[in-house]
Amino acid sequence: MTGTRGPSGRDRTGGLPAVWERAARHLYDLGPGPVLDVGCGTGACADALARWSGRPVVGVDPDAAALARAGRADAVLVAGLAQALPLASGAGAAAWLSRVLHHVDDLAALAAEVRRVLAPGAPVLVREAFPEFAHTRAYAKFFPEGVRAAHGRPSRTEALTAFADAGFTPRETVSVEEPFADSRTALAARVRRDGDGMLRCLSDAEFARGTERLRAAAARERRTGVFEPVTDRIDLLVLA
Repeated sequence: MTGTRGPSGRDRTGGLPAVWERAARHLYDLGPGPVLDVGCGTGACADALARWSGRPVVGVDPDAAALARAGRADAVLVAGLAQALPLASGAGAAAWLSRVLHHVDDLAALAAEVRRVLAPGAPVLVREAFPEFAHTRAYAKFFPEGVRAAHGRPSRTEALTAFADAGFTPRETVSVEEPFADSRTALAARVRRDGDGMLRCLSDAEFARGTERLRAAAARERRTGVFEPVTDRIDLLVLA
């Protein structure tokens, strides 16, 4: 691997630099084959992994529209399902799954498929906002009703169990604070109902109340001249 950290600040990777130092230590001395980005979306993380590691990266996502919006070509992006990955058995050197688990109906099938395509001992890095910690998320203080949106998502215990049943052993489990917005003022300027899973479930009245709370906090920042950065808690699971 050619580098240990990516560019600082918030970028197309959706906060990846905040977890990179934790993740990178598990991506040294990999065997042959590509790193697999499962659920790559528009390829932001796949591109970053390819640039930073100097390794081939294959991104897989079922959303053709998302793949069509990919802005770079540092990684190979292909259409496919997490439960049927387009990679030969044992061909992958590592796997990266960023906020993917809650989009998958069958965690056991996902874990078994990841196990199939990876070489023995290859690491799996899972970056996820687990529901048991939803109250610590960036929007939770202003939209407390949105915490319930996380209740139906896979828990950290369920994720660890699914991968353990597929033959994986945990190497590390850590929580990381990632930059989410430079200030509450910046957060208020970009808040959208469809911009976060915590907000999509809200009623019109709940969203309006939360937006008002956030705007009031932003107004206090502007009055005092003290701008507080907003962070988001994300868990990183490393298995092999």
